[in-house]
Amino acid sequence: MTHSDELVDFANKAILADLRVVQMDATSPNAGAPDNFEVKLDATSRVRDDLDELRVDYRIRGFVDVMDESKKLLLKMSSTWGASFTFAEPPISTSDEVRNEFQAAVVIMSVYPYIRELAQSTCSRFGLPGVVIPMLKAGDLQGANLAPSDPAGSDA
Repeated sequence: MTHSDELVDFANKAILADLRVVQMDATSPNAGAPDNFEVKLDATSRVRDDLDELRVDYRIRGFVDVMDESKKLLLKMSSTWGASFTFAEPPISTSDEVRNEFQAAVVIMSVYPYIRELAQSTCSRFGLPGVVIPMLKAGDLQGANLAPSDPAGSDA
């Protein structure tokens, strides 16, 4: 069986059991009209086979900086999301490679709309005009390094 077959098997058997924000932080040091933004993501996963059923937990962190036209920071937001997938029957493989590809192809694509909405609603709560963060397209994460930039983000 090829690695591609293992990934397809994993994706076909995965069931999203839970998706929630587990941490959110935002600061708005300046007022102004949003013009630019920067979005960064990182993610980790872990297999939980110590439970009654196999579960793979993912931890996704989103970082959004919203700036005005002069690049002055208007809003700095970070959020951490937990996504858990269960399986009706065990997949052929739960290797790091399969989990990481599933993470980029499915998990982040599932969480990203919530990160976009959180940035939009947070701008509103801080009295800033809304910012429209574009959709993440399939392939945008291909080859992206999603490893956490600090050890604190490495536990799924």
